[in-house]
Amino acid sequence: MKTKEYPMDENYNQALKFLTEQIAERDQIREQLKLLPPTDRPEVLRLLAELDKAIEKGEQALADEYESFQDLRRKEEERDKLFDEAAETMAGSYIHVKYRNPGMLEEMEEIINKMPPDQAKDFYERVKRLEAGDLIRIIAREGETREQTEEFLQNYRLEKEKDAILEDIVERMAMVLIHIKYRHPEKLEEMRAAATNDYTPEEEKDFYDRVERLEAGDLISLIAREGETLEQTEEFLKNYRAAENKKI
Repeated sequence: MKTKEYPMDENYNQALKFLTEQIAERDQIREQLKLLPPTDRPEVLRLLAELDKAIEKGEQALADEYESFQDLRRKEEERDKLFDEAAETMAGSYIHVKYRNPGMLEEMEEIINKMPPDQAKDFYERVKRLEAGDLIRIIAREGETREQTEEFLQNYRLEKEKDAILEDIVERMAMVLIHIKYRHPEKLEEMRAAATNDYTPEEEKDFYDRVERLEAGDLISLIAREGETLEQTEEFLKNYRAAENKKI
């Protein structure tokens, strides 16, 4: 198998060109030597011998530089290959954990987020590429048939769809609560009770954290009434806050 050859830099190529020109000049002098009188040949032969030594030294230097550079590039390419394989394995593990052990995902993401931003970006792009490929192979458990893995994935996606619908319902409920808080405060307690009736203490906290986040965002769009202009909503909010400040 032929060893891969890496292109040399411009300095090396220039040095090689100069050496090649010297060799051509030396060979030309050797040809011209035949035409010189016998008395002039010894001096020319001495100069040729010096030139041979210089050329040989240059050839050795270039050969050493070539081998050193080629060896360095081979090692760099091998290093890059090993890094790529490691990153590919880690991305596959991340995907497997995402689907099979989601409780461990946060811990993995903490490690990833400690990477330099460009490396973290590359990692998530690699994850996206792998996930769009042979996902069944990546998430399969040892001893599991392909049919079993496909069934698991189908159920997983159905659960995710349900979660997305529930997330949307909770988001909308939080938005309605904010609207009622500002526009129908007399119904607020009733709405609070209805919104969090079946919640655990932790779920209730998460819900009100969501309300606080939404309220800190585009509040105007949440409290606007149908047919009301932006200026009218802003005026209402200004008056509402003024009234609340008087209560303090």
